[in-house]
Amino acid sequence: MKVGGSYLGARVAGHSGDESLIIGFGMLPRAGVELVVIAGALTSRIIDQRLFSAVLALIIVSVLSTPPLLKHAIQRINS
Repeated sequence: MKVGGSYLGARVAGHSGDESLIIGFGMLPRAGVELVVIAGALTSRIIDQRLFSAVLALIIVSVLSTPPLLKHAIQRINS
């Protein structure tokens, strides 16, 4: 979702497709806020342990996948 929204925003702002992709991938590793929100929701019993674990796994995957995705997008511009 973040990648798509950032990509579209960059395209509207006049960036090329490859530049917009870099901007979109660059927005992925924003895990700090998400961790605070889901930890608070778990503590307040708004969500259960199962949902907490699923969201945490999603955060970990997005943080770990960002560097290779950015590298690939940057190489597309430089080639």
